[in-house]
Amino acid sequence: MKAATTLITLTIVVAIVVSVGLMIWLYLSGFFSEVSRTGEVRTEESLKTLSSCMKIEEASKNKFFIRNCGNGVITNDTLNVYIDDELFDFDLEPSSIEGKKAGAIVLHGVGDMSEGQHSLKIINPNTEALTNFEAEILESLVLDLNFDEGSGNIAFDSSEYGNDGTITEAVWTRIYEEGKSWDLALVDGFDDGDWTSPLWNVGGFNGDRQVVNKELRVYMTAGTGNSYAQKTFEENSQFIAELNVTPQFALNYYIYLQYGASSELWIKHDTTELELEYVPDSGVAPSKAYPFTVGREYNLKIVATNSKISLYVDGNEELTHARINQVNFDAIRLETWSNTGAGDVHYDDVKVYVPKKIGVAKSGSALYFDGTDDYVTVPRSESLNITGNRITVESWIKFNNVFVEQDIMSKSFGTRGYYLWLDDYIPGVEWDLRFMVYNDSEDAMSAVDQTTNLEEGKWYHVLGNINKTHIKIFVDGKEMDSSPWFGSIHPFDAGDFNIGYYNSYFNGTIDSVRIFDDSLSPDETIKFRII
Repeated sequence: MKAATTLITLTIVVAIVVSVGLMIWLYLSGFFSEVSRTGEVRTEESLKTLSSCMKIEEASKNKFFIRNCGNGVITNDTLNVYIDDELFDFDLEPSSIEGKKAGAIVLHGVGDMSEGQHSLKIINPNTEALTNFEAEILESLVLDLNFDEGSGNIAFDSSEYGNDGTITEAVWTRIYEEGKSWDLALVDGFDDGDWTSPLWNVGGFNGDRQVVNKELRVYMTAGTGNSYAQKTFEENSQFIAELNVTPQFALNYYIYLQYGASSELWIKHDTTELELEYVPDSGVAPSKAYPFTVGREYNLKIVATNSKISLYVDGNEELTHARINQVNFDAIRLETWSNTGAGDVHYDDVKVYVPKKIGVAKSGSALYFDGTDDYVTVPRSESLNITGNRITVESWIKFNNVFVEQDIMSKSFGTRGYYLWLDDYIPGVEWDLRFMVYNDSEDAMSAVDQTTNLEEGKWYHVLGNINKTHIKIFVDGKEMDSSPWFGSIHPFDAGDFNIGYYNSYFNGTIDSVRIFDDSLSPDETIKFRII
């Protein structure tokens, strides 16, 4: 009886174990099956997205129409769009394009694109589409002052109407602004074996310079003194300077960035300490113990923005200094200094970059208005006497003072015409950008940007338009205000078109003024044509 009981017990235990094991097996089998299935789905989706090809078919305004010529999907988040090898902001419409179907790449920020030929590259993770296109002036453009000239007292109109402007007192200036990419302003690898070609100015005493093995060697021959080579580049308040330095012997050396005849910045090393100086600040420049190894090459990069100047050594930021003075730099000097006798420092691969300008003007020039007696006059022209209910005015501006009323552009008098200015909108309290147009009932109708917190010394793209039913103002591509419009524009037939003055003088810099006799958004002021 005892044995039977034991057998029964064992049978029950075995049954329980088998049942539990079966349940576990079924659970795990289903789990891994689901994991496998999910993985397959995800892999299929991934392959589906990546197995696409694209074809650029045509262009219209700021859009490029593409066709998915593959079996996969093209999605907004898997694309990159480059114009002239510069990454561009865009939207894909619709956000997903199935196989064999078409959609559109809608580019943003194209209003400042220069006319002429450009390259377009659209990249998917598994393919790319390439074409060249022409950026063309719109037929509705009636005034296009880009201030390309850089000198003289005439601003020439690039539209077909010849609405040239006469400059009174305003002065030409060079402008640049931080952007997505940089222009190479100076480069020398000393590969030609001659430090004088392209020309480097030289100076100092008890020293000399020569190129050996494609390196510039600046060295001391004896005693105490210095030796340097210096080269100028296009002046700019912002820049990136990069070079390789190989110290030989325990010498002091300096890398100067200068403006005019005065040294504004120098990177100094005196065998034990690395120091970044910045003279306009007149404060104590940051420094740190940083012993360089003799005979080893170091990569130095100096990055100057509007807010600070930083030094990188071999890719690592080592020193930084706040910036309060926006003077322009225009020269780099490579120097060796010693009070212990002979020795030299080797320099190589010197490059200086300045930022590409963001703006409508195709050159780096603009007009500076001092706020007292500066302006530009475009004589009366029928092309500027815009009627109907469609108009667009556009400009790039930078204020010296955002707390005083001042005029940007005007073709207005009394109860006629159109007018763009910085308005003392709430007297003594709030100054806002305002676009105002008089209708044929002599009503002053306007759009006012009460949102943007304007800053002195910062560039703004401003556009105002009327689109039959509303008057609008845009700042930096964004619609800031829209108010109802009715009637037709009441033109000021007899008057000139003025820039920088109507009731009060503009204080700051203006780069480009354009007028269209049509209603356009900031991305519609230029059109594309595939070539």
